[in-house]
Amino acid sequence: MAERELDAAWQRTGARAGMILAMDPRTGELLAMAIRPTFNPNAYQTATSAEWRNRAITDPFEPGSTFKAILAAAALEEGVVRPEDRVYGEQGVITIASRAIHDWKRYGWLSFREVLQYSSNVGAIKIGLALGRDRYYKHIQAFGFGSPTGVGLPGESRGQLRAPQRWSGLSLASMSIGQEVSVTALQMLAAFAALANDGRLMQPQVVRAVLDPSGREVRRFPPQAVRQVVSPETAATLRQLLTAVVDQGTGRKAAIPGYAVAGKTGTAQKLDPVTRVYSRRPGVLSFVGFVPADDPRLAMLVMLDEPKTVTWGSEAAAPLFAAVAAPVLRHLGIPPADLPSVQLVRTAAPLAAAEVPEPALPALVGPETGEAVMPDLGGKSLRQALVLLAGYDLDLSVTGRGLVVRQTPAAGTPLTPGVSCRLELAPPHESRTAAPAPKGAPL
Repeated sequence: MAERELDAAWQRTGARAGMILAMDPRTGELLAMAIRPTFNPNAYQTATSAEWRNRAITDPFEPGSTFKAILAAAALEEGVVRPEDRVYGEQGVITIASRAIHDWKRYGWLSFREVLQYSSNVGAIKIGLALGRDRYYKHIQAFGFGSPTGVGLPGESRGQLRAPQRWSGLSLASMSIGQEVSVTALQMLAAFAALANDGRLMQPQVVRAVLDPSGREVRRFPPQAVRQVVSPETAATLRQLLTAVVDQGTGRKAAIPGYAVAGKTGTAQKLDPVTRVYSRRPGVLSFVGFVPADDPRLAMLVMLDEPKTVTWGSEAAAPLFAAVAAPVLRHLGIPPADLPSVQLVRTAAPLAAAEVPEPALPALVGPETGEAVMPDLGGKSLRQALVLLAGYDLDLSVTGRGLVVRQTPAAGTPLTPGVSCRLELAPPHESRTAAPAPKGAPL
């Protein structure tokens, strides 16, 4: 899904490069790493060095406004600001070290919530100045910037993070809006995943386990926590602020119906190597976020480098996030918030007539043992199937559209936590003609 959507956006916008990275924020497991330009590994001799490299870890870039989330986390953790504290936007311009820094709009008074929501440069700079360079630097380091993630892939860059002693009079202001610091895409995704994971930074990993030729597990790589970067309370507050960015701010086009999305847009200008000033041409357009915001299961970074047809991260990267995340959420079996939850009842006692839902649900427990069993999902829509499976701890995958025509495990099979479940769907006219799989038979 990531490869398909990235390829279409890369060609549509004429971008120099692009990438989509997806991670499970609870474990640090990388679920997708789509890169453009790319190459066919079966014919690598015909590719150029620019196509060979994994830009997600080898190419650091200035993140721009997505870095304001890191500033916000540091300021909240240090007690410098609260969400409703007000900051004056100076009508869109502030002068630091004889340099005038402009905002995207002429803002007056803004709450800190609105500073993040509308991505105010002036507001962020004022928060950064109140935080101070030493405390800000400490938190930037804690989130993993300036150090390789240790993901185990070759050629990983540490990015660029200068020690405070080497900062100029402009550096604190610049770094408050994501300039004068360079990061890799994987570093940025891991940092946002930490915010999604109650402030716990996880080690990114690409291998869960090693299997022998018979499919038996010979070595497992369990998730590893690196450190607690901010308190769970700070992370929870920031999740609310980042949700407002998507609901009411610059990230509206990242919204996914039925799911609360939290994230931040970024439009980073590039430093002109000749003039040594930031170019006005589109540079790195990005969106980093996670979903569902109240119980994050998917963290994702979307980036387009120097696209020709779009100017802002809110126009290019945010809708690309939604285009990928929506089908991925369905693929992972994560139901939207408007679906009613079903509690797994571990008793064989029948429901009273008034308690039987409409339509009546099949039994979720074995008639004799009371243990959880796989319900019969044949003929059910995906929505109905997700409702019936909501009380289980399953690793769900879904193929096709329409009604369920095949399921694994078979109906009546005892379930253990984490068991893999596969549903095959087909349109109603096809499902009527498909022969149902006998119970207990392999697919």
